[in-house]
Amino acid sequence: MGRLKEFELQEALGKAMNVFWKKGYDKTSLKDLLTEMDILNGSFYNTFGNKKSLFLKTLEFYGEEITAKRANHLTTNESFKVGIRSLFEDVFKCFSDKKTPRGCLLVNSLSSELLKDQEVLNFVQTEIANFEEFFFIQLEQAVDSGELDKSINPKLTASILVTYIQGLMKLSSLEISSSKLEKQTSHFLEVIGL
Repeated sequence: MGRLKEFELQEALGKAMNVFWKKGYDKTSLKDLLTEMDILNGSFYNTFGNKKSLFLKTLEFYGEEITAKRANHLTTNESFKVGIRSLFEDVFKCFSDKKTPRGCLLVNSLSSELLKDQEVLNFVQTEIANFEEFFFIQLEQAVDSGELDKSINPKLTASILVTYIQGLMKLSSLEISSSKLEKQTSHFLEVIGL
């Protein structure tokens, strides 16, 4: 069996991502992946090697597809304040979409077994650090342009935003009312000057 074609690969990664996102790494079996991805053992091993390699590829895919889409809110809106609120609106839309798994794949992936895997841990830490750096750059530009008050510390605020988003994503998996989380988020953004 040969490798998957590029378009098939992207589709397969999306399907695998959803399985890992819904079930977690530990509870996802090879059978689950083969069934959802609609591929045979030979294609799986020729293309991905093993479950862990596929998982790392799905984390990359998640970063490219989901995280980049959310970051786009900050670069395409007329201001940081509008962009950050737009980003949160997108997050809340995902909460109400029954097809989208709850939580953040990066954070959900940090199960006890995976915490022992340095390669996975490094990847997740790097992705979170990259998202924080992205927020920092956007916040710094907003402060420099005068949109945000000079008293806002871009580095600290970026870190707080990432922590808040990750906590929000984790809480969403507990089926807490979206309206409650939306009110909390609106208040949170006001408190930190956004």
